[in-house]
This record gives sequence, structure tokens and C-alpha cells, in this order.
Amino acid sequence: MESDFEFEYLMALRLLNRLLAHMPLDKAENREKLEKLQAQLKWADFAGLQQLLLKGFTSVTTTDLTLQLFSVLTPVSKVAMVDPSQAIGFPLSVLCLLPQLIQHFESPNQFCKDVAERIAQVCLEEKNPKLANLAHVMTLYKTHSYTRDCATWVSVVCRYLHEAYADITLNMVTYLAEVSSAVKSQLYYSFQG
Repeated sequence: MESDFEFEYLMALRLLNRLLAHMPLDKAENREKLEKLQAQLKWADFAGLQQLLLKGFTSVTTTDLTLQLFSVLTPVSKVAMVDPSQAIGFPLSVLCLLPQLIQHFESPNQFCKDVAERIAQVCLEEKNPKLANLAHVMTLYKTHSYTRDCATWVSVVCRYLHEAYADITLNMVTYLAEVSSAVKSQLYYSFQG
């Protein structure tokens, strides 16, 4: 997944998708097997699956599978294999999936409903009162019963994320700005070619 060649990266995404289908990270024995494999590979500077996946947003070819993988990894975003810091994984997942939720706000497809449900479930498992509000807003999204407009919904989601993760909000926004500029330049060059 560290390849700079789009085809190799796409193959790695597909392989990861298959691996996670057969070895979900919500099972401790699967996490142990993968951590043992990582140790055997002596991949000391492993940045976590999320960091490796972020590159997937810089190409139109890899974006859909990257979104799918971020969604699958959302419930296990505090697992060291996903996010070695075990601190930024969940809010980063939400921010990376948010544009997709916004795009389908008026008529959420099944993927977006599943994403909203996963986010709400993680919020409830955290037992953090600040995340309970985010869980509620995501549940309203899933059932398409949020009564205000999309801009208000986004504002509320971002506010709840900021309240729960105030200490890392600036880092996340900065990183997403970098990814956004990479996506923007990728789109520019794809239209020029």
C-alpha cells in the first residue's frame, strides 16, 4: 500500500478488502495474527491502515474502495493496526466519510446509511456524553429524519466532533486540507490530460 503506482495501490486495496472480509479486526484472534505478521515483517514504521488508506482519496480510481474500507474500519478505528496512536482513528474516519454523507444527504443510499449506523454505534460504545449527540444526529441521518438542511447538519456534526476531540481537531483539519489539495490537483490533471 505504500506504492506510488496506482495499479499496485488498487491491487493492495482489493487485497485488504478481501483480507478484512475473511479476518475482521473486531475479533481479537484476527488482530493478534495480523500483529504477529506485522512483527515478522519488521515493519517498524507502520503508520496504520488509515494512514495508508488516505492516499486512496487522491485518485478517482481508488476513492470508492477507500471509502468502503474506511467504513469497514470505523468500528475498529481504535485498534493499533488501524491507528497506532489509538486516538485519531475514529474522528478521522468520520471526517473522511463525511463528504460522502453530505453528497447523499437528500437521499441517503444504503452505503451512507450503513456508515451513519457504524458511526452512531461507535459513539454509543465510547460512553462519552459529547459523542452521544453525534450518535443521535447520525441516527437521524440514517432514518432520513433530520429536519434541517444539510449545511446545518454538517455544522452540528463538526461541532460535536470538535467538542469530543478538541485537542486533535487542528491536526485533523490540517491533514484533510493536504489530502483535499492533492485530490484537487489530481482532478485538475485528469481533466487536462
